[in-house]
Amino acid sequence: MNPFRDEPQLDPYPDVFEDATVWDNVRPVGRDHPVLALLSGQHPSCRWVDRWARIAGFALALCVIGGSVAYAVRSDLPARLSEQVADVGGYAVQQAGFQVGDVLVSGRTHTELEALRIAIGLNRGDPILDMDPESIRTRIESLAWVRSAEVVRQLPDIIRIRLVERVPFALWQRNGRVAVVDEEGVILPATGSESEASLPIVIGEHAPDHAPHLFAILSQEPELSRRVRAATWIDDRRWTVRLDSGIDVLLPADRPAEAWARLARLEAEHMLLERDVVAIDLRQDDRLTVELSDDAIEQMGIGQDA
Repeated sequence: MNPFRDEPQLDPYPDVFEDATVWDNVRPVGRDHPVLALLSGQHPSCRWVDRWARIAGFALALCVIGGSVAYAVRSDLPARLSEQVADVGGYAVQQAGFQVGDVLVSGRTHTELEALRIAIGLNRGDPILDMDPESIRTRIESLAWVRSAEVVRQLPDIIRIRLVERVPFALWQRNGRVAVVDEEGVILPATGSESEASLPIVIGEHAPDHAPHLFAILSQEPELSRRVRAATWIDDRRWTVRLDSGIDVLLPADRPAEAWARLARLEAEHMLLERDVVAIDLRQDDRLTVELSDDAIEQMGIGQDA
């Protein structure tokens, strides 16, 4: 419903002279008389005066508002007011129960609890709306075992944190020292568990960077891959794989998957790995070079190419 309506015009000077004559020498004043029209607001000039009066009032209001804002800015009123509002609002939120009650963590296996508490940086009773989930997530992901984290605020009083921890992938031997690494080559703190001792060993500079690709190739031949104990990254271009029997398998830089599949076929058909062999060179596509042990050479009296 429209709130505005036209208010009826009141005639301040009703025509009292229609039915009676006050003085014989006074003529009645008609509605179209200029003075009466001006006083009643019907004269054209009245509309012009009313328009400019409204404009002047609007300008005056703007000046008052602008002056008030300028004074507030100079006197630092907005900052003080916002601080007071924040204090009052924070207190009201806390009183309403919006404060940290429980922090629930899932996915934690290797991450130390105390390190995680420091990274979260929250205490019971802290205003839950003041906590920054993104900042907390960044701090948690800086921990050695954490690959990724998710921080969710569940009102009124619960923080849920989901961790995805790194998985030990191999033991990296370099400069006489051994470190646990994940599949991205990130060095992890050693736990001394039995599962770590059974991890394959990768040797050489930058070996962890290329190890995931190697083990993806080796896994294509499950029976053969179970016998792998170590792999050495050679000349930053190719791998030599050490089997559980002590045999070294020299893989080519190009098409190592095809060479590994060829070795699996030879083992299935000729039991090659059960012979008195020291090394098997698969770097040539058209032939296989086998290095025999000293005892085998003495027994046979010759070297052997197969």
